[in-house]
Amino acid sequence: MEDRFDHDPVPTRLIGAVLTGGLSSRMGQPKALLPHSTGGSFLSHAIQRMRQVTGEKVLLSLPKDDDQLPLSDGLLSSSSIIRIPDTLPNQGPAVGVWRCLLRAQVSGHAACLFTPVDLPELTATDLQELVQVWQNDPELIVVANDETEERLQPLVAIYPRRCLPAIEGVVKSHHRSLYRHLQTQSFLRVDLPRASLRNVNSPDDLSSEPS
Repeated sequence: MEDRFDHDPVPTRLIGAVLTGGLSSRMGQPKALLPHSTGGSFLSHAIQRMRQVTGEKVLLSLPKDDDQLPLSDGLLSSSSIIRIPDTLPNQGPAVGVWRCLLRAQVSGHAACLFTPVDLPELTATDLQELVQVWQNDPELIVVANDETEERLQPLVAIYPRRCLPAIEGVVKSHHRSLYRHLQTQSFLRVDLPRASLRNVNSPDDLSSEPS
């Protein structure tokens, strides 16, 4: 069961975005549609988790060929899920971040909270820790950090709208690396448990998922 919060979310300033654009080549099937241990799919779990933090509307970054990804779960109503298809396929997650920030700019949001779809143990409480730090300084990037390995997680992060030109530069660069980009930026880090940041890339990872 996901954590619930007594306070109201902040959808007018912050919008959530779930990234599903990976190739899933090692998994052999779209990771978004994998069954989650608590019920539903990885995708429905990720969206439900995000809604608890940022509100009902969620941006969904999709591979170009999967823009008709079936959203059969009742909680994934089409009116509140904004599909953002990948216009530059196979060019890395920076493209999804850039495209979602463009949409946030159009809708008047100050920033996007991002998570990838393949972190089944990440919780709403984890994400709320990032939001609380961001609210104290909303012009800065806030990035999750694996507290065990001291490894930044640039896809579990809040990127302010002002980052758009810089992220576009990452998309156009030869490396297209958000991790490398962060080394040149001022940002705030939030330590999260290693288990929360464990991603699922292959069937072996899935079979070892905690029950």
